[in-house]
Amino acid sequence: MNFQIVEQIWKDIIACLQMARIYGTSHPKAASVFKNTFVSFSQVLAKENELVIGIVGQEFAWGQEIFFELSKRSVRIIRLLKDKGLEKIVLSRGLTLEEFTGFIGYLAEKDQPDIGNAADHGFQTPGAHIRAGKLSLAVKSTASPEVAEAVRYLKAYESSLDSVASSLGDLLEGKAVDALDFRFVMTDIMESLGGRHREFLKLEEVKRRDLATFIHLLNVSILAMNFAGHEGYAKEDVLEIGLAALFHDVGKLYITGLVRKKERLSDEEFSRVQSHPVLGAQIMLRYVDSLGILPVVVAFEHHLRFNLKGYPKLTFKKEPHPVSLMVAVCDVYDALLARRSYKKGYSPSDAYQIMKKERGEMFEPGLLDRFFSFTGVWPQGTILALSDGRKAIVRRQNPDDIFLPVVEVVDTSGLVETIDLHKDKGIPEIVKALDPYEEGRPYLGFV
Repeated sequence: MNFQIVEQIWKDIIACLQMARIYGTSHPKAASVFKNTFVSFSQVLAKENELVIGIVGQEFAWGQEIFFELSKRSVRIIRLLKDKGLEKIVLSRGLTLEEFTGFIGYLAEKDQPDIGNAADHGFQTPGAHIRAGKLSLAVKSTASPEVAEAVRYLKAYESSLDSVASSLGDLLEGKAVDALDFRFVMTDIMESLGGRHREFLKLEEVKRRDLATFIHLLNVSILAMNFAGHEGYAKEDVLEIGLAALFHDVGKLYITGLVRKKERLSDEEFSRVQSHPVLGAQIMLRYVDSLGILPVVVAFEHHLRFNLKGYPKLTFKKEPHPVSLMVAVCDVYDALLARRSYKKGYSPSDAYQIMKKERGEMFEPGLLDRFFSFTGVWPQGTILALSDGRKAIVRRQNPDDIFLPVVEVVDTSGLVETIDLHKDKGIPEIVKALDPYEEGRPYLGFV
């Protein structure tokens, strides 16, 4: 089978997985892609008895041949298959559309256990025209479920960060972007990370490629999707909001040197910094056909402020888009907490107090209140010093009291106990958040 056919079949499988993760298998958009791919497979299977797809290490293989170039463009799909424990997929002649759709749905489902004849295969359809499983026996992990879960989240965050950096690089160079892949990345972020980006503080200790701006964009996107979910937006809308948040500061990437400058900016330099929303909107206008208009709107409006006294200056009164107001909250929150070469990050409680002062000015009051109702004053993963001298990690929020979360008390040997500070009436008291780069460093492993 020639390379062009193999490449197209693999691209079709990727498209099916992306559509299933984004829309589900019953959505008309997904069903149309499934049907077209099934027709292509049927044509190939009319000449071949079966199609054998393999994952060898981190590489895509077809039959006995490894396709390194295709593998480079398929990192996320390969990781998805390996997370399912699938290293070999065999599609046989006689395959039906129902079988194919069911299999794609199985692959797209998060954390679904193996079904069918699990002794021989990770998956087997009733008609036995699709078989999938491992190429060899897997080594059983001895890690605890908690450690395995933490490693999985960390890998998901790092993978998302790499995808964001690579895709934004293409966008800034004016190259064509794969809109479906962007939405797939957003789906993966939404389902894998939720609001847990603060748990991966160690990533910011490594700046080999100056990832600070990309980390900020990814964090704001995660925060915005989590915010949108709590606001009751449908999944498809949450994805679009995540995309818009990801591109909100794209104009700033052109003036990174000025943004990071320690010295006082000249009037001309300050004017250039304030022009980045317009520049970002101009960039995103090139991609309206594939990414929609929302990224343009958010890039332009995220510094307008609720009272319209921000920038760019408008010649007419215009109420900012609700998503722009949401992203503005997430943008400022992450920027305040972030540690940079030119500043130390604020503590979460300081960030809350700073933002509260701008309630009704920079931020829409209701949105700001609802943001902190689920984020809390002390976000999940924050390292705390308690009034009795012990250290604790925030594990979850109390919806009835944003100041008193549920924490795990730890020492250097491990977990000591879990305390619901709201039920215990704030005893012991929270003294402060510990800087994870300084006095909190010994406890990073528990985050």
